[in-house]
Amino acid sequence: MKSDTWAAATVGIVLVVASLTVTWASRSDALESELVRCVDVTQPATLANCGADPLTGGGTAEISQEGEVEISIAGAEPNVTYRVVYHSLDGAAEGTIGELRTDSTGNGHLDVEGVFSTNQVAAGYVVLARGGTRQFVTGTRIAK
Repeated sequence: MKSDTWAAATVGIVLVVASLTVTWASRSDALESELVRCVDVTQPATLANCGADPLTGGGTAEISQEGEVEISIAGAEPNVTYRVVYHSLDGAAEGTIGELRTDSTGNGHLDVEGVFSTNQVAAGYVVLARGGTRQFVTGTRIAK
């Protein structure tokens, strides 16, 4: 009986420590999202005005609590400039974040501070556009 109590207590302590470790590891001061090709989006519906630029190495968009925005893409169209904007959820408003230029391999990085004012709440999505069409948007690729 005493050993059962000890075993239960040990398991309980291990579960609490594991839970705290996962919570601590998953906390972040930034919102990070994958960038996907606009033309590949199918949920909840396909998107209009999409271009066909490649994104073979993927991409990420990160917005910190301090208002810093960091965008990285790999395997996109080489030697081009993307206009990076933040769209409201309803698409009625947008704010320019900056321009991201890719190198000869299609890789690019943009890091901009002070994009958002402090003590504000933001809800929207990031779009990288080129040639008047949306090429990449923040989204989630659903695996099988």
